Amino acid sequence: MLHYLIELALWMLGFFVVGCCIGCLLNKLFGADERPVLAVATPAPVPEEIKRPVAPAAKPVAVAAPLAMAPRMSRPKGIIAARSGKPDNLLRISGVGPKNQKILHALGFFHFDQIASWTTEQVNWVDDHLQFGGRITREEWINQARLLAAGNESEFAQLYGTGGEGARPARAPETAATLISAEQEERDAAAGKTRKPKGIAAARGGKADNLQRISGIGPKNEKVLHGLGFFHFDQVADWTATEIAWVDDHLKFGGRIKRERWINQARLLADGNEAEFTKQYGSGGLKNRKGESLSGTRTRRKT
Repeated sequence: MLHYLIELALWMLGFFVVGCCIGCLLNKLFGADERPVLAVATPAPVPEEIKRPVAPAAKPVAVAAPLAMAPRMSRPKGIIAARSGKPDNLLRISGVGPKNQKILHALGFFHFDQIASWTTEQVNWVDDHLQFGGRITREEWINQARLLAAGNESEFAQLYGTGGEGARPARAPETAATLISAEQEERDAAAGKTRKPKGIAAARGGKADNLQRISGIGPKNEKVLHGLGFFHFDQVADWTATEIAWVDDHLKFGGRIKRERWINQARLLADGNEAEFTKQYGSGGLKNRKGESLSGTRTRRKT
């Protein structure tokens, strides 16, 4: 009985194995692969500009501001001493005083033609050496020196008047005695006393100042003043109170000399103080209908 059970079990095992084999064969021939497939996310396309390597940003470079270029300088060549032992009067150049004249002499400059020949670089050197801050160019030393070197007194006077300190005698400094005298002059003038001012026979150097620059003096009055011996601004500037009274009475001006401040105008012109003169009195000209000058340069006081 046992051997029947064993035989049955073997047959059943055999059928199972055969069934499995047949099933596998049929599945391969007709069955679909039903194994689950995991979904893999497809990466999005990378933009072309991102694919390119990006260079690191350059660091900003600080650019230094350009420095102001210093003016070119060149020392002008001087001479050991004045020619023939006689230097020109450099004080005639407006802007050159006694101190500056000594410095110029020490640098070897004694004559107008030396200064007239300075180049721009040489002007810069002298201006820097004297610490003038541009005065040589501003005051036109070169042009003044050129006119003086050429002896062109008429054009020099037209452009620069009497020039610098050397063009006229220095006025004596005021002292206590002269101040007291001035006060006495005022009292005498108030009392009706007059005194004729002392004139000169002819203009210094044959060249009179243009007195018509003083507001109130026209061609006729200038001729009268010349006839009285007054040719220069410093002469008018030095009139005392009694002398003013005499001239005013002689010209029948009725006080115009003081009212129009001839003395102050003449003093500024004699000192070559054109800036202050223009500030106080302005400038103008007496012209005819054709625009031609009748009396040179005249002025009128600003209100």
